Amino acid sequence: VTTLKRVHFYENETIMPDNKKLRKVQTASKTCYSTRASKRSSGSSAHPEYRAKQMDREKKRLIFQTMEFLLTGFSPQKEKEIECLVRKYGGIVISQLPFIYLKGKRSSRSKSPVLPVVLCLKKTQSFKFLYGCAVNAYVLKVNWLIDSIAAGFVLPPKEYMILPINNGGRDDQVYTAINYNIHSLVFNKLGIMLHGKTKYVTNIATIIKHGGGQVFKTLQRLVQALEAGRISKGVVVADEGSCASRHLKHCTLEQNIPMTPVSWIIKSLYAGQLIPLETKKIPRYPPLPAIKLQRRQDSVELSQEI
Repeated sequence: VTTLKRVHFYENETIMPDNKKLRKVQTASKTCYSTRASKRSSGSSAHPEYRAKQMDREKKRLIFQTMEFLLTGFSPQKEKEIECLVRKYGGIVISQLPFIYLKGKRSSRSKSPVLPVVLCLKKTQSFKFLYGCAVNAYVLKVNWLIDSIAAGFVLPPKEYMILPINNGGRDDQVYTAINYNIHSLVFNKLGIMLHGKTKYVTNIATIIKHGGGQVFKTLQRLVQALEAGRISKGVVVADEGSCASRHLKHCTLEQNIPMTPVSWIIKSLYAGQLIPLETKKIPRYPPLPAIKLQRRQDSVELSQEI
């Protein structure tokens, strides 16, 4: 007897998810994706703005970049504080006067150097201050530095100038770097013989050279430069502490070269141009034997004083 086996096929029940729950899951996944996308887009859009702010902050921090400064008239502690500020905002503090710019030794195509800014509290006779006057550089009150840092940019120098200088047509309402200009120098085309051996006179000679003047050790060389046309005017400047000899006074009178005290140099520097000579009346002495300025080496030379 054949036994028949019954085979039963069971179908697994397929449970359909609740439509409401499905919608919630789909909505949540879409929300999560859109949130990540929005974060990425906002991050990418904020990046240029952040960089722009950083660049602006860096620009303000380096407002004195490549600018050189001379500090004078401050106490050692105050000078150190100002020096730190200058360096923090990109500037350079130089401790010594720049080298004398010799135009003849440079190429005509080479650009003349930019002059440093002289910072001080008031008018002084320090050599850094007088240097700034001689080359017609900016000589400014230190408040200009402080106010420029507070403003975040270099302020116009006009309101901070210590002395009215010959600006050569420069617009001081806007700060512009000043290049060395031989035509704006105080002592351009002037020849000077300095009479005196003090250290002060030696330093004054350096200032005169910075200001475009030529310094001669003897009266003879001064006269020769005048005759050759290398200078347009000659002056003998005597230190107040020294007493010019009768011989020197007679020679300057004979050559029609005026004598003036060192104070004339200082006042001309303050004025930014040559002022009328402070000549003193030279007393008339009995005539000395005529003295001819010899040019040949085998001739009789004058005394070392002239």
